[in-house]
Amino acid sequence: PAWIIYPSFEVTPMELSAMDRINMILQDPEKHTMTLAQIVSEEVREFKASEQFKLILEAERYYRNRSSVRGKTVDVASRSNTKIERPILKRLVDQKANYLLSKPWTVDAKNGAYGEALNDVFDQTFRRKIKSLGKGAVKSGIAWLQPYFDENGKLAFMRIPSSEVVPLWKDSEHTKLDAFIRFYDQTVYVGTRKHTITHAEFWWPGGVRYFKMDAFAGSGAGEFQVDKDHGNEANDWTEPHFTVGDKAYNWDEAPIVWLKYNEEELPLCYFVKDLIDDINWQNSVTADVLRDVAKFIYVLKNYGGADLAEFLRELKENMAIKVDGDGGVDKLQADLNIDAVMAFLDNERRDIYDYAAAVDTKDPDLGNASGTA
Repeated sequence: PAWIIYPSFEVTPMELSAMDRINMILQDPEKHTMTLAQIVSEEVREFKASEQFKLILEAERYYRNRSSVRGKTVDVASRSNTKIERPILKRLVDQKANYLLSKPWTVDAKNGAYGEALNDVFDQTFRRKIKSLGKGAVKSGIAWLQPYFDENGKLAFMRIPSSEVVPLWKDSEHTKLDAFIRFYDQTVYVGTRKHTITHAEFWWPGGVRYFKMDAFAGSGAGEFQVDKDHGNEANDWTEPHFTVGDKAYNWDEAPIVWLKYNEEELPLCYFVKDLIDDINWQNSVTADVLRDVAKFIYVLKNYGGADLAEFLRELKENMAIKVDGDGGVDKLQADLNIDAVMAFLDNERRDIYDYAAAVDTKDPDLGNASGTA
């Protein structure tokens, strides 16, 4: 109908995706005030401030058995402050990787020569990388593997830590990549002074560009600058993905592959962190009680000594104490019952294995452990 107004949408530079901006800069860098180095700086900064980055770092800490119980404090100096940490997440992550990826796999092809060539690539080193990739996916939510050619010209693969990769996805479902940024720190010495240089690599189908950030570089500190140790000005400081002999090659796509633990790219720690924290806290608090409670509590009446310290010294040295008049000493024995705590902790342990979709090898109803796994 004539009365329906269809709005026209106009894409302004503020509405462009990161890859759209990058493509425009790559096609004609002189027309744009924002450089590729600035975009790389912004993407890395945004990634490091993201919730996903925090989850990756948190999962790594918990895998290394560093949980929130380390922040436990007490108000009384003489009291115990036990901090018991159990490597629960490590056990869960390693269990999944071991059950799923430990069995040797084989390569079979109708063409015998092709099969032999594949087996040459998929050697024991590569098999270990696949297991490591699976463990990384469970631990971080997503794991990355980059192909490269070693010094002998052989195809090899390198695990990239999830905390060092900024993916520029082509689609909202995260099934295809336009490009990716890898960033990492390098410690160097300048004279007798040690400081850190942060490197960044921008990989896309057209090649790779290198950048670096030196906190002691003066102007421009905190932003990536073109690393002129790679490429040259004639090719806009771009290098190929790899070379064979003197010939340069680029992959058809950004050279990296990934494995996700789940569609949401969430680490296992995200689902069981609170339970791990509570088990560590409850164990630590219970240990404090057992350490601090006295085996006997003495009730003094008309004690003839000066203070409690003297009472304890007399009792220890002489096995006797002085009292005045009708004074005396009564003894109370502490009655500890931690069965309720242990039952609660056992229930939490079962919940962890349940919500982590793992195998509780201590479950009395497990039966055939291997079959259940």
